[in-house]
Amino acid sequence: MKFGVFNRKRTAKFQSVAIIETDLHFQNTIAEYCRDFGIENISRYDNCEDAWKTLHEEPADLIIIDWFTKGKLTPIGLFNRIKNNNQSVFTPMIVTSGFTEQHDFRLLREFPSVALIEKPFTSGVVYEAFEQLQAEFRWYSGNLRKLNQMLEADKPQKSLKKHMEFILDNSPNPAPMAAMYGRILRLKQFHKEAEEVLRWALGVNPNHVALLNEIGKLYHVTGRHGESLKYLRRAGSLSPDNTKRLCLIGELELGEKNLDDARKSFDSALQYDPYYERAKEGTWLVQSAQDFLGESPGDATTNTSFASLMNTIGINKVRSGRLDDGIKHYRTALNFIEDPHTKAKVMFNIALGFLRHNRIKDALLWFMRSSRTGLGFYDKADAYVQRLSSVFVLTDDGGERQAEYQVQVVDESLHYEPAELKGDDLDELNYDDFQEDLGELAFSEAEGDDLLNVVGEETLVG
Repeated sequence: MKFGVFNRKRTAKFQSVAIIETDLHFQNTIAEYCRDFGIENISRYDNCEDAWKTLHEEPADLIIIDWFTKGKLTPIGLFNRIKNNNQSVFTPMIVTSGFTEQHDFRLLREFPSVALIEKPFTSGVVYEAFEQLQAEFRWYSGNLRKLNQMLEADKPQKSLKKHMEFILDNSPNPAPMAAMYGRILRLKQFHKEAEEVLRWALGVNPNHVALLNEIGKLYHVTGRHGESLKYLRRAGSLSPDNTKRLCLIGELELGEKNLDDARKSFDSALQYDPYYERAKEGTWLVQSAQDFLGESPGDATTNTSFASLMNTIGINKVRSGRLDDGIKHYRTALNFIEDPHTKAKVMFNIALGFLRHNRIKDALLWFMRSSRTGLGFYDKADAYVQRLSSVFVLTDDGGERQAEYQVQVVDESLHYEPAELKGDDLDELNYDDFQEDLGELAFSEAEGDDLLNVVGEETLVG
């Protein structure tokens, strides 16, 4: 017989729950507690891989996971996937484990709406965790809504003090709320205000991991990489199992040319989540950098930023004839570059790489991506798009969000006549290099600014 603190069926706010537990006895027991609490939609899994296949498509209101569930994707890896996603960071989670005092659960304290309960447990302990998480979820979601409303009503530059007083007055512990506010300000690109909030909160609680993590992210996106690495390392020393932070530290270590430390960080992330694409890409970039620096030990790029180093490696690969390897490198590096202006330049160089090797359709696609990404502050690709678009018809494939295009040849036997071009263009092109077959078009290496010439790649300062 099951004894609990409640003697009647309860009505739950949670509509669905995912239980991840290899022990069938505990799985059945937890499912029974959930039904008694009023949760009818119950999904069960005995490994994290199967759970993720469903959860990333159909999120559950509540997730209950045993911390030692077996599988390639570990519970730490699954926890990171859920909690490091802005869309699911507030999803209530219960972690179960035996002998909790003997294991490291510091990662759980980084995030909101998480409860840890020790096996074996009674229904009363589980129900208490349910109610705690419901209350916490309501508190966070309600205050998040209020913060967004305040930001819409008043610019933070004018009302920052009022916002900070709101955080103090409405938070039994202001640090998580300040971290949330700092994240919102960062995502809305109020960087100065975000720094002020986070520094104020760290003055009150200097070892709060979420605050350290958030200010580290802020300094990363604003280009203050040395300060970012300092705060992220400090956060990592207090809570070492955050895979997203491990990858960010790895990127920054790579930017500092600390290649062994970078690989160590990426490998640590892969230990928990071997499918984590960002960590796999990071290890690939480390190897690429080691190969490049081994070939060019005296190269000046060893004193430049991560983005500049990655860009230089890509240029080197493309110019040496290794187009596919160079494009793979560029595209991988793009996933680690935050600044839209820098992204637009790297995309421009990808387009030039394709143009150098006469892959015109691919070149046009990446010129378009560069133009879109750099809209308003980097327009070098616009003229290339305009000229090459006169050769191709572009059709949208997947809508605005994907920004993906199919390129269709208007006339595969299109022949270029000098009369089609006007003005200075006639002096810049070597028409003897043009082939009637569009797939074999070759471009002149002549000096000048003609839009169809392959010009020098964009360099990245710093």
